[in-house]
Amino acid sequence: MAAPDQRVAVYPGSFDPVTVGHLDIVERGAALFDRIIIAVAPDSSNPDKRPLFTTEERMALLRGACAHLPNVSVEPLQGLLVDFTAARGARVIIKGLRAVSDWCRPWSPRPWRLAGKASPYFADRVPFSFGLETGTV
Repeated sequence: MAAPDQRVAVYPGSFDPVTVGHLDIVERGAALFDRIIIAVAPDSSNPDKRPLFTTEERMALLRGACAHLPNVSVEPLQGLLVDFTAARGARVIIKGLRAVSDWCRPWSPRPWRLAGKASPYFADRVPFSFGLETGTV
């Protein structure tokens, strides 16, 4: 559990594969928050997706790519996101926006809004936008 005055954010996702766009969002978030927890979704979170890497491999890739950020940790996402954030004292859930469809889709109420969590949206920078990304980590 975080100290009451600590600004903790959770950045959830599958990160399959980890991209430079993901890392850009992590680095920008790490500059804003005292602590960032990257919550890696399990392989079975979407049965329609066939993962390229296992959860353990994705976590290892993220840990290596974020080693220069002392306030960033990587954990497997277990259970509901709202419960995960509450157990860690996080008051913020980070969401990245990549493709045009991320901007255009109607915003339905999200569970974290109902739980009183702030949710900043980080727009990808042009070099890391969907379709322009130069590669993975």
